[in-house]
Amino acid sequence: MTDAEDSPNAQPATGAGEVGLVEPRNFVCSQPFTCESGQVLPGFTLRFETYGRLNAARDNTVIICHALSGDHHCAGIHAQ
Repeated sequence: MTDAEDSPNAQPATGAGEVGLVEPRNFVCSQPFTCESGQVLPGFTLRFETYGRLNAARDNTVIICHALSGDHHCAGIHAQ
């Protein structure tokens, strides 16, 4: 498996409670992945976004898994 693409992601927010401009990032797994059902994916790309910064203890994360839109985007602005 490879690591996620490095790119600046969350820009300074424009107001309290806003996440500002966000860019999608990709995690690419080029090795086969076996599902619980036994089916095998030859590889996959997982698209995600991050908001804010990871702290030194690496314990300020929240994962949001949603299927309302079939899209990775859930907060902030896509483009300026």
